[in-house]
Amino acid sequence: FNTLIALCRNGKPVLGVIDQAILDERWIGVEGQPTTLNGKAVTARECQHLKDATIFTTGPDLFVEEKAIAGYEAIFGAARQPIYGIDSYGYGLIAMGFGDVLVESNLQPYDFCAAVPVIEGAGGIITDWDGNALTMHSGDLVIASGDKRAHAEGLAVLQKAIAQD
Repeated sequence: FNTLIALCRNGKPVLGVIDQAILDERWIGVEGQPTTLNGKAVTARECQHLKDATIFTTGPDLFVEEKAIAGYEAIFGAARQPIYGIDSYGYGLIAMGFGDVLVESNLQPYDFCAAVPVIEGAGGIITDWDGNALTMHSGDLVIASGDKRAHAEGLAVLQKAIAQD
């Protein structure tokens, strides 16, 4: 389990905390500043292509709508290594360079708002499946990546799968 805390200004996440108490890990992201893990700056790693990516999700059973199922199957089929059961800890792993892409469905703003400044402050990107910035008013589909190139490829795969569905 993790504790997620977000501060939003005009609906936009500007401060995020991801706390993993059991492992004594705390990521803090503040808009415009580098993300820290236990007080030390961290950065996401480069991963240009999905075929080389480690991809995280909580579990395939959370992709319940037809478009979410189609997107999940396509992007996880394109990645090198899927890892399940990661939940919000995956955001921290991406921020510190231990993973490449995270794809989720069925989320609420309290599930992703804290991750926005953490991922962005580490040099990554986090959006909805249409590539829109996440706010308190975003939908339930999220993709986060440490590398903008893998993110763009992931979005293309998701959008193609949804269009074919």
